[in-house]
Amino acid sequence: MNVYLVIAGGKGILIDAGIRKHSREVYAKIHKHGLEPEDIRFILLTHTHFDHVRGLKEIKEKTGAKILVHSNEALSLSKGYTDIPLGTTTTGKVFSFLGRKVVPFIGAYPPVTPDIVIGDRYDIPDLGVPAYVIHTPGHTSGSLSLIIDNEYAFVGDCMLSVFRKSILPAFADDPATLMKSWQVLLDTGCRIFYPGHRGPISRQMLEDNLEKSRHSW
Repeated sequence: MNVYLVIAGGKGILIDAGIRKHSREVYAKIHKHGLEPEDIRFILLTHTHFDHVRGLKEIKEKTGAKILVHSNEALSLSKGYTDIPLGTTTTGKVFSFLGRKVVPFIGAYPPVTPDIVIGDRYDIPDLGVPAYVIHTPGHTSGSLSLIIDNEYAFVGDCMLSVFRKSILPAFADDPATLMKSWQVLLDTGCRIFYPGHRGPISRQMLEDNLEKSRHSW
């Protein structure tokens, strides 16, 4: 699970919060770059699955940062529960069934009230470079991506670099909509895409996967 820190103008933005055991690593990363926890302005939630938000309440209290979430998932965040998504692969479908029917409590996390509820787009002010958040649904209905200078995109679980040739996540509530979000991300002009798990994905890899998907979904 990746928690990203974007720094500009002596202030920071966290992308997601991880689970509670990640908190120490987050604070270490903040201090490594010469910042204090209170220098974090925003925590952007790419979506509200437990592995992205279970550490959010603690980090919010420590930093005082404003929480940004899409309107489709604001209520889930406030309640502290988000359903496990549907599977796109055989393995994903098995784990999705177990998460939904056998151990549904796995989707729970400490509830947090969001500060900024986003629709289709939100411009990040005073960052020094163009930065904005866009709605990229498919993995979940409220998935968000952060675009920096139309070069770098932080995309949560819209795509994953687990396999050598495929970036399709094992879980997605609406794969057809996810493919449309891939096109939206390509249309930003970004060259590198940073997912919520594993390493970065190139524009070429995204283009290749989108072309393959046209015959699948």
